[in-house]
Amino acid sequence: MKKFYTLVLSLFVAVSAMAQVTTSSMNGLVVDENGEPVIGATIVALHTPSGTEYAVATNASGRFNINGMRIGGPYTVTITFVGMGTQQFEDIYLKLGEPGEVNATLAQGQEIETISIVGQNT
Repeated sequence: MKKFYTLVLSLFVAVSAMAQVTTSSMNGLVVDENGEPVIGATIVALHTPSGTEYAVATNASGRFNINGMRIGGPYTVTITFVGMGTQQFEDIYLKLGEPGEVNATLAQGQEIETISIVGQNT
């Protein structure tokens, strides 16, 4: 019986060792000048050394989350939204298993007054 418990404990330790975290993540909040959440803003995080890009959009509360990112850095994070300014953050480094946080306030840019869509039937 003692051997059985030793075997079960060994198996548990082996499985736990394989489940180690090897990546990081990034999250944040994007708001406008009035503090209102910006829904659908595009966030692109570029891992500069490798050229790996991660892209997401903000949700209904203006928040975003990118999982499975390479640790280290530097990262360049660009946040954009149509009709608003672009914000860029550079030299961001991610730690193993700890989410990096990037919060942004986008300023009102040039408003788009008219969008024309022209099509032809061939």
